[in-house]
Amino acid sequence: MEVTDARMLREVQAWNATQVLTIARGLCERALEANALSNLGSGWLALGEHARAQPLLEEGLQLAHTIGVRHGEFGPLINLSQLALHQGDGALAHAHAQAALPIAAAVHDP
Repeated sequence: MEVTDARMLREVQAWNATQVLTIARGLCERALEANALSNLGSGWLALGEHARAQPLLEEGLQLAHTIGVRHGEFGPLINLSQLALHQGDGALAHAHAQAALPIAAAVHDP
């Protein structure tokens, strides 16, 4: 797959996540909304659109936390960790990654 094809695929995925976000908000499905925010932020992060990714990831994280969907906090934390690394903030990246560890252990512990 060429770089332009990969970018186009990511843009389509971001568009799809935007549509899911609109539907989730219309249906007042808070868990789906949190997931869509996180997916949309992840898509923008993958495209290098850090300024677009950060508020979406933060909102998805906050919403997942507010509604008690603990496993929904993991993805945004990891993505915020990656974003902090891209921005040169190793301490913040470490803090986000550390916050994600107990969630991963709790969610994935049989």
